[in-house]
Amino acid sequence: MTNVKKHLSLLGLKVKDKVTGYTGVVASIGFDLYGCVQAIVNPGMDKDGKLPFKLGPGTHLAAADVDGDGREDLIVVNAEGQAWAVLNPAPKAQ
Repeated sequence: MTNVKKHLSLLGLKVKDKVTGYTGVVASIGFDLYGCVQAIVNPGMDKDGKLPFKLGPGTHLAAADVDGDGREDLIVVNAEGQAWAVLNPAPKAQ
């Protein structure tokens, strides 16, 4: 049986893929019926405050609540099939 608490503790951690070197923050954890655990890693913005992708021909956008917080997030897929989830942050407390 999958240790749900262990996997949910990954949320918000900065991670790096050992194969591709892709880095980002774990934004969502998913569990399927067969015991597979999947993480959505959000790359965030670069040091200049820019998103890590360019919009152009073949780029598709969609809105969906990726992280289950009730706010729609942005999903971007480019012509090469690379995908990003740009999370909609919670409003700052005043």
